[in-house]
Formats: sequence, C-alpha cells, structure tokens
Amino acid sequence: MAPHEKSPLLSSVWPERENIYGYYPGRRERKPAIWVFGLAFVFFCLATTLYFCIPWELSRTPPPVLYTHKIGVIGAGPAGLSAAYHVRQYAQKRGIPVEIKIYEKTRVGGRAAGVVEIGGVEYDIGDVSFHTSDRTMVDLTQELGECDLEFWSVDPGLGLKSGSFKVYDGKSTVYSQTPPRNFLEAWLHSFQLYLRYGHSPRTVSDLYKRAVGAFSKIYTQTEDPSITTNFNPIQDLIQRLNMQVEMTTPAPIYLNQKGVSEPFSRDLVNAWTRAATGQNLGSVNAFTALRSSYTGTIEMSFGDRPGALFNCLLEASAAEVIPMEVTRARRHTLNGRWTITSSLEIPFTSEAEVKDNMEFQIDSVFDHVILAAPFYYSHIYFQGEPLDALPYVMSYTTLHATFFTIDSEKSMGGSCDNILTTLQPGHFSRGQLRPGLEDGGVHSIRPWRIIELNGRSVDVYKALSPEKMDKDGIMHVLHGVGCRHSVEILAQVEIKNAYPIHYPRSTFSHSRLAKGLWYTGGIEEVGSTLELSVLMGKMVAGGLVQGLKNHELPAKPVQEEEAEEPVKEEDGGKDDEDGEKRPGRPERPERPQRPERPEVLADEDRPERPEDTKALGDELEVVVENERGDGDDTPPKKPKHPNWPERPGRPERPGRPSRPGRPGDDPKRPGDGGE
Repeated sequence: MAPHEKSPLLSSVWPERENIYGYYPGRRERKPAIWVFGLAFVFFCLATTLYFCIPWELSRTPPPVLYTHKIGVIGAGPAGLSAAYHVRQYAQKRGIPVEIKIYEKTRVGGRAAGVVEIGGVEYDIGDVSFHTSDRTMVDLTQELGECDLEFWSVDPGLGLKSGSFKVYDGKSTVYSQTPPRNFLEAWLHSFQLYLRYGHSPRTVSDLYKRAVGAFSKIYTQTEDPSITTNFNPIQDLIQRLNMQVEMTTPAPIYLNQKGVSEPFSRDLVNAWTRAATGQNLGSVNAFTALRSSYTGTIEMSFGDRPGALFNCLLEASAAEVIPMEVTRARRHTLNGRWTITSSLEIPFTSEAEVKDNMEFQIDSVFDHVILAAPFYYSHIYFQGEPLDALPYVMSYTTLHATFFTIDSEKSMGGSCDNILTTLQPGHFSRGQLRPGLEDGGVHSIRPWRIIELNGRSVDVYKALSPEKMDKDGIMHVLHGVGCRHSVEILAQVEIKNAYPIHYPRSTFSHSRLAKGLWYTGGIEEVGSTLELSVLMGKMVAGGLVQGLKNHELPAKPVQEEEAEEPVKEEDGGKDDEDGEKRPGRPERPERPQRPERPEVLADEDRPERPEDTKALGDELEVVVENERGDGDDTPPKKPKHPNWPERPGRPERPGRPSRPGRPGDDPKRPGDGGE
C-alpha cells in the first residue's frame, strides 16, 4: 500500500476529517498574509485617534432638568411632620423632586411638644405614647430605626384586671382597686365587680374590641387610591367602616342603649374619659369614650433631648424649618400657586430707648400648601378667591399641668399612684360638661417620672386640671383618697388648646380646601391621638403626591464665550503705540441747552389792569396820539392794543312768501269775483 493511500478500514472516518478540518493528506498548509495584520493595526490606530480627539460630549443630549415642586407646611406638629415625611417618601418613589419648608412659630412638635423647666433642666410635658395596636406608629418607628430613640412598654395601671388606681368624686372614694396577687384574689375581684355593676364591665370591653376592630380596617382602606385622592376622605372612611352610630351618638346615650349601667358609666368610663381627653362623658361621642377605656400596654418614646421623636421625623423628611408665624396666604388665579407671608417680631431697644418692635415680613411662593394647624386658631388671613370648602368650627380645652413632689422619703406607693376623678351622681345625671370644685377640680393625678433634683432622685407627679391649682387644692384630693402627705409644687404650665372637644357629628371637614391647599385638622373631629394625627398626615401626603407630575424644563443653551469688555482709557486723547486709538464706547452727544426764560417783571413794573374796558380804550387813544409825534413824517406805530372793528352781524333771512288763496275768497286779491 502506498504511503498516502487511504486505508479501507478508515474509509468512514476520512470524509469527516476532510469536511470538518479541510485537511487533505499531502497538501501544503497556507500561512496568512502579513498585510492583514497591518490593516488591522491601522484601523485600530484610526479608531483610537477619533475617540480621543473628537469631543463626543458636545454631541450628547444633556439630561432633562425636572421642575422642583415647592411644598409649604404650616405647623410642625405630628400631622405636619408626618405630611412632610411621607411627601418626601412618596415623591422619591415616583422620581419627583420636591422642596419642603415647614413654618413653626414655637417649637418642633407643636402642641404635643410642650416642655417644663425644673431645676434648670427641660422635660417633655406630655408623654409621647401610642398603643401597641397602632399600626401607623409602629411602622413609622421601624422606619426611623437609625434615629437615636428608645421605646419602653409601660402599663398605665388603669385596667380592671391588674390596675392600681382610685376614683374620687369630690366627697369620697367611689372606686378603689389594687392589683391581685394570685388567682384567688383575681377571681374574688371579678366576682365583686359582677355584684356591683353586673355585666357592664364585660359589655364595655366587648364594645371596645368591636369598635377598635372596625376602626383597624382604616389601614387597608387608606391604601386605596380613591381614598387619598378624595377631597373628603374622613366622611368616606366613616361610611366604609360602618361607624356612623358611634360618631353621631353621645356617649351616655350609646352606653345606655347597649345595656351599660349608669353607676359603671359614672364611676369608671367617665373617669377614664376625663384622664384621656380632659372632658366629661356628656360632651364626647361614643367612639371617643370607648377608645378612652383602653387599659392595655402603651409604648412611650424617650430620647436624649425633649421632643426626640419629632426631631427624628423632621430629619428624615429633609425639610427646612422656618421659625416664623404665617399671617397671610394668597392664591394666584392664573397659575394656582400660593404666596405665604410670614412675619417675625424682633424686640430691640436703641440708644434712645425706642419701645417699638421691628416686624419683618417675607413672601414665599409654593405650588402646594398643607395647613397642619387648627384653621380658626391659626389666625391666617386668606386673600384672593374664596375657598372651595371651609372647615367646621372646633372647640378646645385648656389645661393646667402642676408638677409636684411629696415631702416624704417614703413613696406614695400602692393605690395612691393613680388618682382619677369623676362627677357626683346628681351632676352626672344632668350631663355636666366641665369639672367643678365640688368634684375635686382636677382630671387626674398620676406619676410622671423620676428626676435628679438637688443631688437626689425624687418622684414627680403631674396633676391635670381645667383651672390653676394651688397646694391646698392638690392636698385636698390626696387626703380625700387617704394619702396623708404634704406636697411641694415644682412648676406649673398652661397648655392651650390641649384637646379638641369631640361632640357627636355626622359630617366632617374636607382635606382639600382649595386647589393647592390641604388641611389635616379634620381628623381631630374623630379623635385626638398621636396615631390619628400621623395617619391623617400620611393620607394628605398621598393625595398631594398623586396629583404631582414631572415637568421638564427647557435646557439652557450653551452660552458663547463672553466678549472681553473694552478697557476704559484714562487719558482719552492718548493713542496706542501703533498710532491707532483704542476702541471704546462712543461718546454721548452733548445735550442742547434749554433756552433761557424771559425775565418776569416785578410787581412794580407791571401795568395796572383797568377794571373798565372803556377806560382801557381811552388810554389806547392817548398812547396812539403820543406816538404820532408833533408833525414828523415818520409813520405812526401800531398800537399795542388795537381797537378792532365790530364783526358785522348775520343778515336777516328773507321770509317765505305767502301762498295765494282761492279766487273769490279774499276780497283784496284779484279773482273772478273781484272788483
């Protein structure tokens, strides 16, 4: 067999090798030409040169510039801060740039961030707390996890199962409870409640669970876009939750219809309502009374500084706080924007002891404004077209907080830690709205906190009352429940507009009062809690951002290099070295001079004006005769005041000829029958 001859054993393999590799035995392989590598190298050099030499960035289209929507929030309370925070969150999700400014004349936190100074240290007056079932606040605290906040679970001690409190009606203690220590004491306590109030405790507990369970559906309803974009979301929510009866019925009537006895309503439900809202049971609706009967665990926020929760919410919203008071708001008819006028009074005393104050006013323009303050207590004057809707008038209670300690090394302890007050039987049946001196004059006396005072730790208690309390008034209530201790008052603070009065109502205020003007105060017609205020701010923010749209601004054209300004010559007559004069601004032609006015004759030189025109004519004749001279040939001069001839009158119009009569009628006229 020849060296390059195919073998019959590999006849089935060789064709595949030939087809796949293109290999033929005995054929010489070709090597690629050198010019292919040279051409590739030239192309690479050319591409690199074009990439680095041509300014490609000039040919690129610049990114669009989006319009920044300006949002103004009036009021830095829980609702205003929640609205600013959620506007920022919703706008970032949609990629809409916003600029938020918050106006607050007092401090961040509004009415919920009052402070009291004791021993040179400021403390929060109110306890910023919420229930463990408040979903909005629980989610918000989780989102603010990076902020320096601490939350403690606290038992208020007002429950019927494990609470420790007393109820005082101005004469005696109507109810007293200590926490049971074992199962037997707990069973005995429940049996005593049944003997005294019957099924009323269980009925109120079931009504509370039902009302709170129905109201908890609000969290799923607020996620519906039709709620956030609705101009009256509160009215729509109440109808969807089927809570019209609880909102429109007074609390005493509602509890009586549900089978709750009057003694239980007076002794316990009314006491809980006074401690939670500062009002009696006869002035609130059924939902407010049921929510006030919550006796479970609450979450309280603490921080290194007063109002820590509100400051964390402000930092997360990235909003600018303007410490000024808003006095006017004007709506523009053409573009729908709002102009906010804010003022700031700065007292000053000059060297001359001026007692006036300087008032600075600043106008700012916003696309949308959120009013997060009581409408009729904000004292804002709205100019321009009338608003589309006006909120309902709300009444508020004013409270006085008295902070005191007991003059004893031994703590009050036991059932004296929580003291609630209620109305006497006769006053409760008449539906008294405000507490009086006969029922103690206070709403509640409860432990506040432990502070460092004069080098030692002391227990401080807080008493809430509608009027300012003195030492004797507080000791009267303490002695009435069996706490024989003298007290020392540390501080007293007046809390204006502390709680709104929740009268029964069937209609609620709108959340959008006009185009571009939003309102959060309508939720206080339902209830005044931290959870509801934050939820209302979230709803308003959702409706506001839902209507925002991205607007691209026209890109600015690339400006040409500015021409160099000509240098002004100091010596106008000097030339350059080349003999040419430097170019400069052309000289302005001289302004023509105004002609001089003729001199005004003095009063002495002016001729007297005759009163009679006839005398004036005689004087002119004398002047003419004097000017003619004594026989000179010189022509006479023209008199200064010639006596012009009178204008001829208009000739009389000839009369119309009379019409001839019939023949024979007039004897004077010729005719057939004439003479």
